[in-house]
Amino acid sequence: MNKTDASLVFTSNVRRLMAAHSDSQASLAARAKVSQRAIGDLMTYGRSHFKNPTLKTIEGVAIAYNLPVWTLMLPNASVELLESGMLPALVEGYAELGAVGRDAMHSTLSREQRYLAGGEVQSKSA
Repeated sequence: MNKTDASLVFTSNVRRLMAAHSDSQASLAARAKVSQRAIGDLMTYGRSHFKNPTLKTIEGVAIAYNLPVWTLMLPNASVELLESGMLPALVEGYAELGAVGRDAMHSTLSREQRYLAGGEVQSKSA
């Protein structure tokens, strides 16, 4: 699949959270204040059907796990990262940096990506 399916990302995160918390579909449904069928549809999304979860289901699951909705849309995020509280703090800190701070952060991240990819990182030296 070339295109990321947001519902697949969401359901993958929910499946991993459920496993980490030993949640049943019924227990999550009760905490999310949605039907057990809605949670069952999440568990089978991408396998037997492609019925997208409703906004009520998405918000309910986020509330049940005490997470911002957007964090459940992050692909390949570990359960530990999702639940750490670091992501919202990071985003809030980034938003408060201002243009100069964000530019410096982008430059640093760009260099880090080149380094991790095995490329040379050139420094500005006299």
